[in-house]
Amino acid sequence: TRRSSISINDKVRMYGRIGQALIDAKQSGRDAFAAIEAVMEQMSRDGVKLSVVFYGAVINAYAKADSAKGAEWWLEKLITSGVGKPNSICFNIVISAWAKLCNVSRAELWLSRMSEFGLVPDELSYNALINACARANSLSRAELWLEKMQQSGMPVNKPIEERKPTREVEKRSEE
Repeated sequence: TRRSSISINDKVRMYGRIGQALIDAKQSGRDAFAAIEAVMEQMSRDGVKLSVVFYGAVINAYAKADSAKGAEWWLEKLITSGVGKPNSICFNIVISAWAKLCNVSRAELWLSRMSEFGLVPDELSYNALINACARANSLSRAELWLEKMQQSGMPVNKPIEERKPTREVEKRSEE
């Protein structure tokens, strides 16, 4: 239908603009994140409605570039945008970004904020937080979060060395 094709066309144009801005920034030596933000602001001024998925892509870009602050900033921007409520993927990206930096308190903050939006932490949420604790050498906190994970009904996987090998693994080891 016409309405959905306009929406799809807008999305294609948005991704194209961001891609071109990133290419231009790289070729000219400018800040890639500033380029993304400039395009986002221009699209907002042009009246292009940004989706939760689109914000999620930007949040992920910042997280992959080890900018937990940037990922967090865009999640906050999504929260206040009125576009829709963030999904657990957006939260998990920010939790994981802080985990990579060993910032347990920021990772805990974002896990706790999930409930404000009717979201329940999932296995990825807990694993990222436990990982943050381990990276920060806070084993007692890791154990606390592991207990909370178990209490919530999340499955806790056994360490790899305790798992029973599958037939495929057994076949490969026999060869």
